[in-house]
Amino acid sequence: MNLGESDIGKSSKAYWAQCSDTHVANAVYYRRVTSLLPVICDLYLNKDANVVDVGCGNGELSSLIAAHCRSLRGTDISEQLVAQANARKIANAEFSAEAVELLFRHGDGAYDTSFAMGLFATLHGDVFEETVAELARITKPGGFVVTRDSLTNGSDIVRHVVDGYHAHYRNRDRYLSSFRAHGLPLVREVFLDAFTDINNSLFVFRRE
Repeated sequence: MNLGESDIGKSSKAYWAQCSDTHVANAVYYRRVTSLLPVICDLYLNKDANVVDVGCGNGELSSLIAAHCRSLRGTDISEQLVAQANARKIANAEFSAEAVELLFRHGDGAYDTSFAMGLFATLHGDVFEETVAELARITKPGGFVVTRDSLTNGSDIVRHVVDGYHAHYRNRDRYLSSFRAHGLPLVREVFLDAFTDINNSLFVFRRE
């Protein structure tokens, strides 16, 4: 499948491919994420679950998720970040350097729960919609897709963050509609933080 990417999308992808630090927000924000994510895992994971963490970064959040499931597969475009994740030596997790397009190689319903923590703001062009569709496909019916995302209540915002990386902050209603259109209705939203006109939340979608 051929995914359309703008020049901004290609520049952002190149940034993440060479990235060695997954954090682009302040430390307080990430502490809030790490305090709330285990609560979500308690509610929506079980010890027998097979999980994928797409855009796993350095494995910081993967390690929290892995404590609540049987197995975790983490993928990220950055070889440096994947090396950091593997260095954590999480017994029930494996990590590999893969572009998000390799979701298309995963089998239908391969995972009980799929995580994409901060991934979608990094995607531009057709890649966003295609990735939502693929997460729905690889998640078992009745399973969950968990995302962490930064959204707006107005128009989409594309903002330069650092070194060629532009984040795409999408309109909240259209974001949720895209998931719903692919059989992923929202079942829970947990507010994390707000940066001016952008709200950050954890979202839990259930696969129909």
